[in-house]
Amino acid sequence: MSRALSIALLCFLLVPAATAAPAADAGRARAKVSFELGARTGFEYRWEYNVRLRVRDRTTGGALTGLRVFATGLMNAPGHEMRTITVRVRDTGAGTYAGTMAFYMPGEWRIRVSVRGTNVLPALASFPVFLT
Repeated sequence: MSRALSIALLCFLLVPAATAAPAADAGRARAKVSFELGARTGFEYRWEYNVRLRVRDRTTGGALTGLRVFATGLMNAPGHEMRTITVRVRDTGAGTYAGTMAFYMPGEWRIRVSVRGTNVLPALASFPVFLT
């Protein structure tokens, strides 16, 4: 076998077989998530806030409904590494999801959002938030 043919055959074998998206992902939307921190609710010593998310198709801009959307707050300050309870944010229609999150204290938090559904690719989004 010639050296050129050997190299060509080796390159063919080393190229990943699945360079395109798997057939299961064909036709599934890619989610684009936007986040809005609402008014503070709850007691004086609890930092509860209403949160609202909008989930759109990244390609068409159309609203994505019927998804499982979860949000978690994370604080990574020195001496204050904390995580809130993960909440399922409910679908309120037209691609808008709303819920209430309880934080342990004011400060710099990061909201991590997970989106899953049958017609959407799983997605993670992260948003910085400063609570006062």
